[in-house]
Amino acid sequence: MRSGGALLAGSVMCLWLCAAACYRDHSTAAVLPAVYHWKTVFSPDSTEQVWLRENEMRRVYVKFFDVDLDAREDLPTPRASVVLPAQLSPDTDYVPCVFITNRVFSRIGETEIDELATRVWDKMLRMVEQSGALPFPREIQIDCDWTGSTREAYFRFLAQLRKNLTTRNIQLSVTIRLHQAKFPEETGIPPVDRGMLMFYNIGNLSDLTTSNSILNRSAAEQYLSDYSNYPLPLDLALPIFRWGVLFRDEKLIRLINNLEAAALSDTTFFRKDAPHRYTVQKSTYLEGYYLYSGDQLRLEGIRTDLLLDVAALIKPRLAPDSFHLAFYHLDPETIKDFPHDSIQLLLQLFETP
Repeated sequence: MRSGGALLAGSVMCLWLCAAACYRDHSTAAVLPAVYHWKTVFSPDSTEQVWLRENEMRRVYVKFFDVDLDAREDLPTPRASVVLPAQLSPDTDYVPCVFITNRVFSRIGETEIDELATRVWDKMLRMVEQSGALPFPREIQIDCDWTGSTREAYFRFLAQLRKNLTTRNIQLSVTIRLHQAKFPEETGIPPVDRGMLMFYNIGNLSDLTTSNSILNRSAAEQYLSDYSNYPLPLDLALPIFRWGVLFRDEKLIRLINNLEAAALSDTTFFRKDAPHRYTVQKSTYLEGYYLYSGDQLRLEGIRTDLLLDVAALIKPRLAPDSFHLAFYHLDPETIKDFPHDSIQLLLQLFETP
């Protein structure tokens, strides 16, 4: 519970209920904590459930499935559908999400776009109905890093999908990257109800010399904009994850999720070259992956002080509306680095006038 005890907790709950009914009512503006779940099995363990309760996270953005081009037929195909539990918290708002690769919209025509919108909605609806535990959604979200060349196709898809949702009083939101928010005249404004500003993955992941591609202050400052002027109401997503970036011959090979320095402590196999940077000295297995001698690893993660620093840059640029502050993502390993006190500091920063 945040500082102020039971009285403040009750006030936050009241504000949450009001804001859920009217996002842009300035008289009830509040910061509404939320979290993303981006794995194929949605089954929060006891530690995750406690973390959700302690931080009053009554909204969870759940990735339902991905859409990518089929390698053989070159057609949009759903993949990695989530497995939902038999029981879910009745007082939590679950937002189904679908990730669609940008190349999908570079390869399909108008008729196929309209068909894709119908197929995506039908599949999401079936998954909700078949779960038996998932409440009917008030919002769904599409995640796609569109570009100027795919804007027309993607926006047509969104407009068609929104038609299906409007008849059921469901809002449509999309993820918005920093470059899209900063240069709307180039990337356009999606025809949706809300946007989720994704304030992470800012640096060049594939560049060996990058210090932290997830988030760093200098990169963030380059993309800052007056988000209060963006034509859509915006929620905000911040990172709480970590990973290892594996390079071979100075080329990005893969990401190893939740990798910690402790896993690289054996000097027989790993040499520490600099803070967060290692070289494989002897070929070995790591987290199920085979590493060759000479491979290089860069550890990337987020600290509470870094998030607080960046959040202070963002706050004065946001509209004075209620918004969801969503953390990416829910995982037993990631939440270890961001316990209750850390989350509360971030919430308090945005709540302070």
